[in-house]
Amino acid sequence: MLTALLLSLVAQTAEPVPAEDGSKFSESFRKRRAWEKAQQRPSWLDEVAFSVAGYGGAHFFADRGLPQPVASSITLDLEFGAHLIPEFSLVGTAQARAAFPQPGTEVVLGGLGGGVRVGSHHFAALSGGLTVVNVMRADRRPVPSLAPHLELHGAVVLVGRLGVHLRAGLVFAPTGLIGDVGVGFGFST
Repeated sequence: MLTALLLSLVAQTAEPVPAEDGSKFSESFRKRRAWEKAQQRPSWLDEVAFSVAGYGGAHFFADRGLPQPVASSITLDLEFGAHLIPEFSLVGTAQARAAFPQPGTEVVLGGLGGGVRVGSHHFAALSGGLTVVNVMRADRRPVPSLAPHLELHGAVVLVGRLGVHLRAGLVFAPTGLIGDVGVGFGFST
């Protein structure tokens, strides 16, 4: 009887052994589901319209002072704004371009502007603003001028946020019209 009493006391004072009910599995499952729900919630980044692209292209000059009417060019475009609705955005633009009509002559253009963008994944944007036009020649001092510009650009997204970007633009310079077309690659949201 003493043995039975001792065994009952030991059984009452021993720590209970937790049952393996899969609580670790269910806890990790709950955490994963909570993370997935958080990823589906809208983020402030969903409201941002952003694009950066580099282009190779051609510039067309109506200026009689340049020896070649067509020149190869490189362009860097930056666009930043906000989606008003998923398919429509207001954006600010910045661009820097360089065209090379002949050895010893470069035309450097840099401008700021604003515009509208239509589309959320693939898009087209129409913008306008002011551009500084600087014709640099080896034998003369550069004289910059300020001119309005108008441009149309868009993107066809291929993988993730990387895609092919297309652009066409006009600069209404005091010396004549400057047109450009280009194709390149870039990142957009």
